[in-house]
Amino acid sequence: MQHEFQNWTGVDTDTFDHWLSLVPPNALVLDVGCAQGRSAFPFIHHGIRLIGFDISDELIRIAQKRSTSYMHPKTSPYFFVGDASDFSFSDASFDAVVLHGVLHHLSNPGHVCCEIARVLKPGGIFFGFENNKTPIRWIFDQLQQLMPQWHEEAGEEPLISKDMLTRWFDGTGMSITTRTRVFVPPHVVNLFSPGAAHHLLKTTDMICMHIPIIRSWGGLIEIIGIKKA
Repeated sequence: MQHEFQNWTGVDTDTFDHWLSLVPPNALVLDVGCAQGRSAFPFIHHGIRLIGFDISDELIRIAQKRSTSYMHPKTSPYFFVGDASDFSFSDASFDAVVLHGVLHHLSNPGHVCCEIARVLKPGGIFFGFENNKTPIRWIFDQLQQLMPQWHEEAGEEPLISKDMLTRWFDGTGMSITTRTRVFVPPHVVNLFSPGAAHHLLKTTDMICMHIPIIRSWGGLIEIIGIKKA
């Protein structure tokens, strides 16, 4: 039996609160691989204009249905079915681009990084969240074999590192910074209630982020990229 990772709500809240603080109110955001809108609606609910696309017809229908219940004259979102291998938008079209757990699913992440940079306006921001490549990843993999928490079909790069991102964005005019999050395996987190799980993860993140070497070993890597003006 697969279980929801109890920390997603807490991690999402902390992540999007930070991202929203960096996006101007009049921004236009592109959400690549938006699925059912998990990474889209935090922006929409804050009155930010958003376009999202995903390769799944079913998930886009869910996102569209959710959007009909949120009426706003200036920020009505637009969702459509599309392939992330090439963005069907002009250069410098967006103030921010979001890929929330999407890059590691794609067949050519290096090309997608170039597309991100291409459609961003000068000074625009890229927000990403991916599986982190660490020397202790084998612990999570072993736990998943023993007690699977979910099923995931990753692409050619199932784990992402800062060095990989630096290489993929080389020559695009993007400045990339990263930090890692979630230092407790989901198999442990799922033993707690959602509130307790959020507290556990927030506390362990705060501690581990200040310990040299270990601070780069979180299970997830958060990416923020700025396109040079």
